[in-house]
Amino acid sequence: MVGVMVAVALLPPASALGLFLGAHEFAFASAATLLRAVNAVCVNLACKLVFLAKTILPRTWVEKERAKRSTLIYFIVWSVTLGLLILIIFFRNKTLHG
Repeated sequence: MVGVMVAVALLPPASALGLFLGAHEFAFASAATLLRAVNAVCVNLACKLVFLAKTILPRTWVEKERAKRSTLIYFIVWSVTLGLLILIIFFRNKTLHG
């Protein structure tokens, strides 16, 4: 199931990117790059949310403490990345459509 999710989310934009670059359509290639980046971030966040929902935790106390900190950092980094990508898409559309 995970392989299918990754293949459906990441391969089409990556293929489109290659095709657009080969055709020298750089505007479309940048759009495909943004789509692939957003999909990669969302797949990572979805995986972490599933782990939290299923309460998949480390076994030892030391690992649990380390996992808490790394999970918080993980969410912050990926959420900030997603926010930046959304801003890029918003401002890109503003410049394209006036």
